[in-house]
Formats: sequence, C-alpha cells, structure tokens
Amino acid sequence: MFEYDISVGFEESILDRDHDDYSFETNGRFRPQSYTSSGLMFKTDIHPVVNVKNNFISIDVKDAKLDAVLDTIVSQMRNYAWRVDSGVVDIYPTASRDPNFERLLNLKIEQFRFANGMHVAVIRTKLFELPEVSSYLSENKIRYRDFTNGMTDYKSLQQVRMDFENLTLLELLNNIARTNHGGWILKSNKFAEAQGTKYIELQL
Repeated sequence: MFEYDISVGFEESILDRDHDDYSFETNGRFRPQSYTSSGLMFKTDIHPVVNVKNNFISIDVKDAKLDAVLDTIVSQMRNYAWRVDSGVVDIYPTASRDPNFERLLNLKIEQFRFANGMHVAVIRTKLFELPEVSSYLSENKIRYRDFTNGMTDYKSLQQVRMDFENLTLLELLNNIARTNHGGWILKSNKFAEAQGTKYIELQL
C-alpha cells in the first residue's frame, strides 16, 4: 500500500465482526521511525504484524495491472467488492452491510478543516465532533472509541493543511486518505456489540 502509494478505505461487513483478519496499517506515511515515552525509546514499524486467524489472503503476481491485483485480493474476502472513489480504493460490503455505516458514510458534510502540525490521531476526534456526525450518532445511540489503537501512532504529525467543503463523509474520508497517502477503516467494536451496545471504531 505504501510502497505503491495506494490509498485504501475499508468498510466492515456485519459478517466479519467476529475477527480482525482484514486489519491493515492506515497511517504509515507519517509514522515516525521511533518515539520516546516515559524516558524509553520505542521503534515503530509501518508493517505491523496482524494475527490472522482464519481469513487468509494469498497473492502471487508480477507485472500485473492494479485492477487485476485488487480482484485477486478482494475476491478472497468473500463479502466485499472494490471501487475507486476520489482516487482511493474503497473496499465495501456486498453482503450484510451495516445500515448505520451506510447512512454515516452518506452524510453530507458542510465543512472540514484541519491544520498541519497537529497530531494525525486528532483527525478522528474532529470527524466525530462534526455536527452532522455527532447528531447522527446521538440520535441513534451509537457510541465511538475516541482513542488511538495499536494500528495508528498518536505521535504522527499532519504534514498538509486540509480544507474540504460540501461532500459526503465517505468522500471526506477518501480525501483525507489521499492527502495523507494512507487509508481508513470503519468497523464495529465486537466486545461492545456482544454486550448489546452500538459502538463504532474509525482508524485513520
């Protein structure tokens, strides 16, 4: 993804909420090689290990076109198809699509601004604070996890100012991914869902 500068968005199907086999690093481009915390230095890796349990994907191609490679990958994911939107490869459910995800991604966003020099992880906070997004989540009693998980480094700094207007949330996520040469993942939190709570996660 990063070697070939391909931005990818992934919307999780309800059928895949019992695993994280399709996780990937969404923010490797701005991830520092190391950072210091509590006096200790930690090295980072843009290729973190994903502990795949059941849904393995294999690929062996050479000098192939991008669409052929994507067909090979996504066809092994069973519940998904792919398309290019705003210059980003979007992988989306063809089976058991979450209605809330669909409505969220179709929300019309009036404006989104983000300054360079801020931590990339703050983008997620700003997105959830958008009035259109905040209202929808509140009305539908959907909670969200506003923290940086192991796949995104909170030490990464935004390199480019972003200013977008009058677009859907899907288009906004794709524009952010394309600007930052990264990706996004929209998924549920399987532990909260098991307890009957609607909980979403957004990785950037």
